[in-house]
Amino acid sequence: MTATVLVGLVAAGCTGDATPTGPTAAETRSSTATPTPSASLPAQPVFPTLPADAGAPSVQGAAAFAMHAMRLYTYTRNTADVSEWQALSGPECGFCGAVEEMVGVVGASGRTLRGADVEVHSTSPTEISPGSTYSVTMEVTESESIEYDGDQPVARNPSTRSTLYVLLQWDQAWHVLEVDVLESETVA
Repeated sequence: MTATVLVGLVAAGCTGDATPTGPTAAETRSSTATPTPSASLPAQPVFPTLPADAGAPSVQGAAAFAMHAMRLYTYTRNTADVSEWQALSGPECGFCGAVEEMVGVVGASGRTLRGADVEVHSTSPTEISPGSTYSVTMEVTESESIEYDGDQPVARNPSTRSTLYVLLQWDQAWHVLEVDVLESETVA
């Protein structure tokens, strides 16, 4: 199975458009989807630390935690370590379950994923239920992801720019209840 981009995961777990998208500007453009051989596998990302301002139920805390969740999404996909991802996932979060499933499928194939870095451009947090439920609308770009067999790239997913709706709950800690893609497009 090829690596699944954020949009595809949301389509698998919730709502959204799973239309394939194109390569990043940083990558060499080519008319084929054939991966280019690599000399070595890129390094894994560093484990993301929860920011201090994510430690309280507030609109600022919700925005900080949503950004942390996107960094943890990248870390989880690149390392196949789902333990922290499971800890922040709400029990009914379809997106969260789809991330775990994709990580398991790629890992079971003996392959490794790199890339899929999520850059957050803006956040718009809203308090739904005071001290408990919050939403964060986010403008993000997810970089190209590459699936490797050993140190050889075997599949690529292009970069996308998306608007995400993240539903969060505070109960002595933050949990992701759901992530939906509101809009998505290929980054040229």
